[in-house]
Amino acid sequence: MTPYELSVLQAGENLDALMNLDPRGYGVCRTLYPAARKLAGSDGPVSIHGAEYLLEHIRSGEAVYVLTGFVLLPHECPETDGAVSSMVFCRMVAQMGAKPVLVCPEDCREPAKAMAAAAGLHFYDGEDAVEKVKKLPASVGFVAFPKEKEAAERKIASLLEKELPSMAVAVELPGRNEKDVYHNATGLDLTHLEAKTDLLFEALSEKGVPALAVGDLGNEAGLAALRPHLYEHIPYTAPDECRCGCGGGIAAKTAADCVLTATTSDWGLMALTAAMALLLEREDLLPDAAVYARVLDAGARAGLVDMNGWHIPAVDGFGEELLLPVITLMAETCRNILKVRKTGECDHWFGGMLRKNF
Repeated sequence: MTPYELSVLQAGENLDALMNLDPRGYGVCRTLYPAARKLAGSDGPVSIHGAEYLLEHIRSGEAVYVLTGFVLLPHECPETDGAVSSMVFCRMVAQMGAKPVLVCPEDCREPAKAMAAAAGLHFYDGEDAVEKVKKLPASVGFVAFPKEKEAAERKIASLLEKELPSMAVAVELPGRNEKDVYHNATGLDLTHLEAKTDLLFEALSEKGVPALAVGDLGNEAGLAALRPHLYEHIPYTAPDECRCGCGGGIAAKTAADCVLTATTSDWGLMALTAAMALLLEREDLLPDAAVYARVLDAGARAGLVDMNGWHIPAVDGFGEELLLPVITLMAETCRNILKVRKTGECDHWFGGMLRKNF
């Protein structure tokens, strides 16, 4: 191991720990994490593994599809988790020179437009959204995805006629189970509310598009890769455990190539963003809590809700007083590692630790 490798390893361990803080104390995030780490196939942190996977496939000038948008009961509104971080991630993708395309239910159109402005991005929707974004800088495309299966299949055919994206990223994306039923966290049937965007995620993967998923429970598209672990440890996931009577449980049937789990999907994607910035050695790409706060507030004002149904700047019940310090810590731990690497501070400690067979 070199000093560089040691610093990357420790950065990743920091990010993994931060994204899996458990302020509720209910244990799900830390129960999921070992399975995600095992799936990565190495002893290294999941955030670094995911960032390396993204950087291997995201290419300048090519589209990156970001699929999100979970609609919640009882108000039938889309939630903040997943949508907010996806827009911040789209900002970073645009800064890298790639072309972000947000794929969401129609319910997310106005919130996405407001969040794009808060992130400093131009917003393009309509049939030519992908083409416009590929031609223009500092922009994000929006594709409204249908809730009816037949319409979703037609939309998939239309999108597959275009040039395929270099990457597909699913963030808190509703995933149907083996019975083709979509569920909320407590096992209730949401099939009528959810866009069938996981069908596109599957179709892209089948076409060879690299697929990464971020989730925080197991009912999200992509997390079928962790299914045995879900069945054993996470409530409502196993067959016959859901409350709707379908007999399939809430676990999604769609598997991703690369999976990252966290307390909230937003924290997971922000950890990935920080890890990518670290690997690229670009401080300008580190997640900015002020930008995140603007995007979160804009989304809540335009129609997004937190998991309790309130139009407030919160994610999964956590307010800004908790969300923003965690994101700041993610950025600052990476910023300090870059500083130490650049200035050579603590070189004697790096060498000493390595000589002691760290």
